[in-house]
Amino acid sequence: MAEAKTIEGSDFLQKILDTISQPIFFKDNTGKYLGCNKAFEKFHELSKHEILGKTILDIESSKLGQMYYQQDVDLLSKGEVERRDIVFIKNDRVLMMNKNTYLNTDGSVGGLVGVINDITELKENQQQLRESQEQLKVLITSIQDMIFTLNLEGCCTGFYGQWATKAGVLDAEYIGETLHHIFADSYEEFERDIFPKVLAGQDVMYECQLGSAMGGKQAQISLSPIYNENHQIAGVVGVGRDVTVQQMVLEALRESENMYRGLVDTTPYGIILTDISGRIQIVNQQSAFLHNFDDLEEMMGKNFFSLVELEEQKRMQGLFSKVIEKGKAQKAEFSLVKHKGGSFLSEVITSSVLDAQGNPKFFINVERDITEEKSMQEVLKGKNEELHFTIAQLKVAQVKLVQQEKLAGIGQLAAGVAHEINNPLGFVISNYSTLKNYVERLRTIIQEYSNIKTVAEKINDPHLTEFVAKMNQLEKEKKISFVLEDIQDLFKESNDGLERVGKIVTGLRNFARIDQETDFQEYDLNEGIKNTLVVARNELKYCANVEENLGDIPCIEAVGSHINQVLLNIIVNAGQAIKQKQVEALGLIRITTYTFGEFVYCEISDDGVGIAEENKEKIFEAFFTTKPIGQGTGLGLSISHDIIVNKHHGEIILDSTVGIGTVFIMKLPIQQTKQSL
Repeated sequence: MAEAKTIEGSDFLQKILDTISQPIFFKDNTGKYLGCNKAFEKFHELSKHEILGKTILDIESSKLGQMYYQQDVDLLSKGEVERRDIVFIKNDRVLMMNKNTYLNTDGSVGGLVGVINDITELKENQQQLRESQEQLKVLITSIQDMIFTLNLEGCCTGFYGQWATKAGVLDAEYIGETLHHIFADSYEEFERDIFPKVLAGQDVMYECQLGSAMGGKQAQISLSPIYNENHQIAGVVGVGRDVTVQQMVLEALRESENMYRGLVDTTPYGIILTDISGRIQIVNQQSAFLHNFDDLEEMMGKNFFSLVELEEQKRMQGLFSKVIEKGKAQKAEFSLVKHKGGSFLSEVITSSVLDAQGNPKFFINVERDITEEKSMQEVLKGKNEELHFTIAQLKVAQVKLVQQEKLAGIGQLAAGVAHEINNPLGFVISNYSTLKNYVERLRTIIQEYSNIKTVAEKINDPHLTEFVAKMNQLEKEKKISFVLEDIQDLFKESNDGLERVGKIVTGLRNFARIDQETDFQEYDLNEGIKNTLVVARNELKYCANVEENLGDIPCIEAVGSHINQVLLNIIVNAGQAIKQKQVEALGLIRITTYTFGEFVYCEISDDGVGIAEENKEKIFEAFFTTKPIGQGTGLGLSISHDIIVNKHHGEIILDSTVGIGTVFIMKLPIQQTKQSL
C-alpha cells in the first residue's frame, strides 16, 4: 500500500516537472540520469528511455560532454551540498545550467539536480545596460552643467559635468564633503531652507551666487529627491547651470522691453496683438484708453472682433483674411465700441506676424481715432462746398455784370443809332410829304394837258394834228399812263416803309431808354415785348414767324431792362431751337400775355427741337447749355431765372417735348411787396 502511494506520488511529481518549460534533470552519485522532464528530452532531442541510466558522455560525446562530465565528478566528490553555474551557447542561444547536489538521509551525497535556463535576452539586456551606463557616463561628463549627488546628510556622493571640470573642481575632492565650498555664502540658505524641502519630497529650483571655487558665477540650481526601490528618499540629485550671461541678457531684454513698452504706451495710437483667431494677447495703454477700459488686464483674452460694431465685424474678419491673402498690411475704417458704452470712428491698420514656417501666428492691429478728424473733414467739406458755391456765384455775378454792361452798351448804341437815323428820317419824311404834294400838282397839270390834247385832236388843223401825234408817241414811249398809275402805289409803299422805320427807331429808343433803368418802376409788359421783337427781328426773320396774342394786362412793378433781357433771351433761344430743327418752312413763335389774380403771365412757345427730359432739371443751372460749342455760355436762362424768381419774386415754368417744342411761362406779380422793394 505504501509502495503504491510512492509510485502515485512519483507520477504526480513527474507531471509537475513536465509542465515546466525549462529543461530539468537529476542524476545519481555516479553521474547517471535518474529522471528528467519533457523539456530536457526536447533539449537533447532524445526520449526519456534513451537518457535514463546514462551519463552525459553517452549523450554528448564531444569535448563539451567530457567537460560537463568532469564538472559532475568534481561536484559529486565534494561530499556536501554545492551549486555550480555553467554558461554555454547552443543554437545561437546563451544558456545557463545550474547544478545542485543533494544528500541522502545518512548525509552522503545522493546525486545532483540540474536546470537549464535560456539567458540570451538577459545577456542582451545586460549588454544594453552596460552600453547605456557607458553612454550616460559620457553624457554626464560631457554636459556643460554641474551635476552632483548628495546623501541624506547633505554630503557629496558624486560630482560631474564640464562646468566643474573647467573650474578645476575634481570629483574626489568633494566626495563625503558638504558643498559649502561650492555654495560659499549661499550655503547657509541651502542648508537651512532648500535641502529640507527636497528631503520632504519637493523639487526645488532657485538661483544663487556660487563661491570662488566656481568662479563666483550666478547659477540656477535644480534639486530633486532620489528614490530607492522601496520608494523611499535615498538621496538628492542637483544640477547647477551657469546663468551669468543669461542674467545679463535677460536684464538687457528687460531694459529693452521696458524701453519699447514705454514707446508703445506713449504712442498716440492703440496697439493690440491678437492670435490667429482674434484673441487679444497684448495691448497698450492707448488702446485701453480708446476703448474706455480702466485696466489693461480687462482686455486680455477678449476677442478683438467684440471691440468692433456688430454690423462691421464681418468686414473686420475680411480684413484679417485679406492680410493673409495679400501678405502685407491692410488699412480700413471701422466703428469701434467702448467698454462702457458709445463708439468711435477709427482707422485700423492690420498686419501679420509669421512663424518659422512662414504661416501667420499673430495679428498686429494699430488703431487711430479719427472721429474728430472726420468731423473736421465734414466741416471743411461743407466750407469747401460753400466756397465753391460762392465762387460759382461770383462767376455768375461777374458774367452778369459783363452781360449787363454789354446790354447797357447795346442800349446806348441803339439809342445812338436811333438818334442818327431819326434826324435824316425827319428830313426824308418832310421831303416825302413835299414831294408827294409836288407830284400831285404835276399830276393835275398833266391831266389838263391831256384834256387839251383831246380838244386839239377834234380841231382839223394839220399843225395841231402833228403836235398831238408827237405827244401821243412821247407818252407811249415814256409810259406816262403806267407811271401815273404806279406812282400812287410807290407813294403808298414808301409811306409804309417810312412808318416802319419810324416804329423801329421808336422801338430802339424805348428799348434803350428802359435798359438804362435799374429800379422798380411801372412797366408795360406788352410794350416791352414789342420793343424786344424790334431788336430781335433780324435774328428771327429767316427762321420763324411771330404770332402776338397780347392781352389787356395792367402795368406791373418791375425793372424794365431786366424783364426785356429775359424776353430777348427766351425769344432768341426759341429762334435758335427752330433753326436746329433744320426744316425748310418757317417755324412759329407764339407770344401770349394775360392776367390771373395778382399776377400777369407771359407764355413764349416755339415748335423747335425741344429739350431732353434729362436736361430739364439742369436747364436753369449756371454754365449749362445744350447749344453747340461757341454758340452759348450757359448763363442766359440762369440769369433769366435769377431775374424772374429772385429779383421779381415770380416764377418761370418750363414745359418741353423733344421734337415738338418748348413753352416758357413767366409769372410776375403786378405789385411788389415792400420787403422786396
